[in-house]
Amino acid sequence: MASVIGLARNALAAVLGWWLAELAGLLPGRLRRVARRDRHQVVLLLNRRETVALERAGERARVIGSVATDRPDRAARLGALLHRTRRSRQPVTLRLSGDLGLRKIIGLPLAARDDLDQLLRFEMDRLTPFRADEVQFAHRIVETNGQDRRIAVELVVAPKATVEWALETARIAGVVPTRLELVACPDDPEPLNLLSHRSGNPAGERRLVRALILLALLLAIAAVAIPLHRQ
Repeated sequence: MASVIGLARNALAAVLGWWLAELAGLLPGRLRRVARRDRHQVVLLLNRRETVALERAGERARVIGSVATDRPDRAARLGALLHRTRRSRQPVTLRLSGDLGLRKIIGLPLAARDDLDQLLRFEMDRLTPFRADEVQFAHRIVETNGQDRRIAVELVVAPKATVEWALETARIAGVVPTRLELVACPDDPEPLNLLSHRSGNPAGERRLVRALILLALLLAIAAVAIPLHRQ
């Protein structure tokens, strides 16, 4: 019974974290940076050799510990490291090292901004060494030149196999991440979130999100109703 209640709480926390992250994405960049300045969060830095766990509060960071990628007890050690930091249910960010993905600035005609996601997906094999179905990507317009009718677009790409490996690392550690970032530009104050730019069928994804929200609400109701029923 305790496991069911725990599952419901984790599912609800994941949905709330996603929802708050999506709301934050609607804010202007400066307001987002102010809102995140004193925010407590757990960060997992992933590279080919190890996973480093950090606890961040604004600009301050404390190393919790690290686990080598090839350790046979990697799951247990990661779970133990994060268990000590999850008392207040901080949001979790996965951060990939720069060599695990690709970041570039590309120039496009101004008219491309109306259907930027589809255009980048169609041109992915020309812009990067990957096909669109091999990667998960995120993008944003970083500059608009109205005189030349051009835009500069930041494109961040990570192979799907790498994304799945990162998400599996979070799963075995017992956490649900709200952000997946690529540290290709260490000075970037606001890295793109690869989890908020899923490639695929947008309509299908919206239906999936609604189904997950409904499931989380049902689980939350069950978590409250079952103890009351037993009493």
